[in-house]
Amino acid sequence: MKKIYIPLLSLLLFTACKKEAQYSTWYVNGEMFRTNDVKLTKGKALHIFDAKNYNNGFVIQFNLGYFPTEGRYLIDCRQANPEWCCMSINYNGIGYINPKVTYLNLSTNNKKFRYTLEPTWFFNSYKMTEDSIWVKGEFNEP
Repeated sequence: MKKIYIPLLSLLLFTACKKEAQYSTWYVNGEMFRTNDVKLTKGKALHIFDAKNYNNGFVIQFNLGYFPTEGRYLIDCRQANPEWCCMSINYNGIGYINPKVTYLNLSTNNKKFRYTLEPTWFFNSYKMTEDSIWVKGEFNEP
């Protein structure tokens, strides 16, 4: 009888200890979006973290050769600079960028990276003055 309980107990402990994936949660004009369906692309220099939903998603790019886990990075998509990152938001199928001086705050949570964006404006790259969205959120490695 003890032989049955040991594998059953091991299985129970394994499933109880299994960590859940972290979600990314962001707000666009007060509307909440949440996903852990993201893609991590690791190149020699360029590392990309993006949501697989291209209608309402995000893209964060680093030109470091790794995903950083601490510090503050200026969001600036004009050049591939190791001290900057590039971030864009897709909202209702339209891409938005941030031309203002805005930073992405980096930290870790459960040994995975977390990128926090304080509330800021993003603008449609084609209609800079006519189309803008207010964005804030936490973007977590799943």
